[in-house]
Amino acid sequence: MMGIIGKFLSILFRLFLIVAGGGLTYAAYHGIELIIKNGQFQWEEILTMGICGGCMCLGVCGVIIGIWYRKIMDKSYEQEAAKERKRKIKERERSREERLRRDRRGEIAGVLLAFGLAAVVLYFFYPKNEDEIDSGQIAFGIGLVGYFIYLGYSPLKHLIATRKDWKTASADDFEMKTLQKIERLKSWHLSDDILITATEDGDIRDALEDYVEYDVTNYVNGAAQLWQLEKKRYAITFPCGVNRLQLMQMMCELCNQCSDIRLWMPSRVTKRTTGQWTLAIFDDEGYLVAASDDGRQWRVADDDYYDLLFIPSNSYHLTFQPRPNIDFSSAQKKALYYQNEIYIKIENIEE
Repeated sequence: MMGIIGKFLSILFRLFLIVAGGGLTYAAYHGIELIIKNGQFQWEEILTMGICGGCMCLGVCGVIIGIWYRKIMDKSYEQEAAKERKRKIKERERSREERLRRDRRGEIAGVLLAFGLAAVVLYFFYPKNEDEIDSGQIAFGIGLVGYFIYLGYSPLKHLIATRKDWKTASADDFEMKTLQKIERLKSWHLSDDILITATEDGDIRDALEDYVEYDVTNYVNGAAQLWQLEKKRYAITFPCGVNRLQLMQMMCELCNQCSDIRLWMPSRVTKRTTGQWTLAIFDDEGYLVAASDDGRQWRVADDDYYDLLFIPSNSYHLTFQPRPNIDFSSAQKKALYYQNEIYIKIENIEE
């Protein structure tokens, strides 16, 4: 239903662009034509012709966008996606020290800006003589100065703390506590055995970063460990545990960057599948289907697509294959993706 409404609104918007652009172009052209017929070219007429010329360009652009809206939007999306991929690749190549230096420069700039604004407000609101004293103005000025000082205090405190190694305010100390929590959760979830394998077509790291940013909302629960099995073949495990919603979101994120995506999980993890193990994949139409080791076929219910609620299916989707016995001691560990105080990715964490 929402898709139909979206298409209808898109058609209306394109029609509006075409009609409005065409009308604006015609009106601007007619205005220029009248000025030329009058034969008077004072500065007012020249300025009016310039404005009409600009309106004509704007109208023509509106018509072009209305006609080729989809192609233009797709091209714009591809360009923005390419820029975002380059930015992420560049960010991954930065060392931790470079990121810390960049963050420190940002904190220094924030402190200087906040205190500078406080000084400007103080200068303008401070009464120059007794005749200009206004209690309301002074109170407002003091409030603004206090607000800007408050904005600058937090980054200033962090800068001083990291310089003097105050552990209570140290980001490194917070990160260490997060890693300790990860190690503790790993020992609790050794028997989960949930595994995803996928072949990289685009950039699997993009999918993992989006998954962490949007779906790992309580820091480390749902953290994803990426393993490289072959040149383009990867495995993903969840050493700190993962819920059904996060599994569905991970599968959806991987669809944008990978192919041959397979999810193995104990049947107790899902809703309603039988047997001991369940294998789930996306079929050719983009629906999540599954097979359990007792020979039954399943598909995700239409009304609960995001919670691994499977219902029996009479259609034959795939043959169950046992979970691959991957030797993770010889697999290449790439990175552990999780949420810290802000989004962070830790490279090459050894178990």
